[in-house]
Order: sequence, then C-alpha cells, then structure tokens
Amino acid sequence: MERYKLRIHIFLIFILSFLLSSGFIVFLIYTAIQRPEDLNDLALIIGLILFLILFGPPVILTTTYFLEDFRKNVTVDVKNKIVRVENKYGEVGFNKKDLLEVYHVKVDRYSFTRFKYPMYEYLLFVFKERKQLIVTNLLCKPVKLISALSVNPKMIYRNVPFIDRELGNAILTTDEFDRKVEEFYKSFQNKTKNELLTICKQQGYASYAKKAARKILDKKSMTNF
Repeated sequence: MERYKLRIHIFLIFILSFLLSSGFIVFLIYTAIQRPEDLNDLALIIGLILFLILFGPPVILTTTYFLEDFRKNVTVDVKNKIVRVENKYGEVGFNKKDLLEVYHVKVDRYSFTRFKYPMYEYLLFVFKERKQLIVTNLLCKPVKLISALSVNPKMIYRNVPFIDRELGNAILTTDEFDRKVEEFYKSFQNKTKNELLTICKQQGYASYAKKAARKILDKKSMTNF
C-alpha cells in the first residue's frame, strides 16, 4: 500500500502564492487610489505585464491545484491495482474496469513556447454517469496512478495546464446513450443486413450506432426464425 497526501512544502507554496497575489492586488488598489498618475507610467505598465506573465499562471495553478486536493488522501494498492481516494465527502475505490476514460493534462515538453509550466499536471478520471475525479501532481504524481491502474490515458497537452472539468463532458450518461441508440435504431430501419453488419464491424461508428445495428439484426433474425 502506498499512501499520498499534500506535503508541508505544498502548504508553504500555497501560502506564498496567496501572499504574492494579495500583495499584487493591494499594490494596484493603493496605486489607483493614492497615485493614479503612475498607472500611465510605461515602466510600471511593462513591469505589471511581466509580473502577470511570469507569476500569474503559477499562482493560479498552485491555488486551484491546492484547493482541488486539499483534505484529499490517495491510497494505491499496487498488488490488486486499486486506487482509493478519500476526501471530506467520503471514500471511493476504483480500478481500471470502473473507468470510462482517463485524461492526462500536462505541458508538452517539446513545445517551442517560451512560457510554459511543466511542473504542473493532473489526471481526470471519468466514471459512469459522467462522474469525475481529479488528482493533481501536488498530491500524487500521475505516472504512479497510471502505472498502478494499468491505464492508457488520453494525453492533453497545454502550455498552462489549468483544471478543465469540461473534458469529460463528451462521455454520455446511460440515458443519453439509450436515446442515441433509439435515434440510430430508427434511422437504420431501411438498411440491408450487409450494411448493418458493416456498421457493427467498422471502427468508425460510435458504440451506440453499433448497438442499434445489432438490435435490428437480432430482431430480424428472430423474425426469420
């Protein structure tokens, strides 16, 4: 068993990021009230822009990652290939069979972009009914979970790997899947047996289209019988 939780230095980085961002906001407010003419100074404007570019993303990433994994513990059962995640809402345990999709969001190290943040990455697990779970590298290195679960995640490369909960929205819920099956079931009614068999065999068709084709084939075989 391997157990992971936020370490002390992560708390210190979060506090430093919070103080840095708070100080920046206080400085802007003070300048706007006490010395508004300085806001037109070219050197100040350039300095503020550079500050936002260099420190803005790390501060936001550290804060959002910290808040995502605060009070969260991860236990990895390497032998049985099970991962357990505990937070304030309870505990959930899962293995590869429970997952519909896994996204690994990180920085492309081969990117030519000057400003990128490779020290940040996270995994987004998608379960049935589009339920999601996010684990950032502040809590546990993604490669450890990938290895323990023996999964092959979809790689999402971004220069600034902000947490994106929209990634799992492409996964259909049970009701949405069933409605898609019925939709294709109606549209496939005039297709021949060979056309339906082709749909079932080809990889280009979605799983709900294949299920609709098999449903029609099963019905036709029962009728012929």
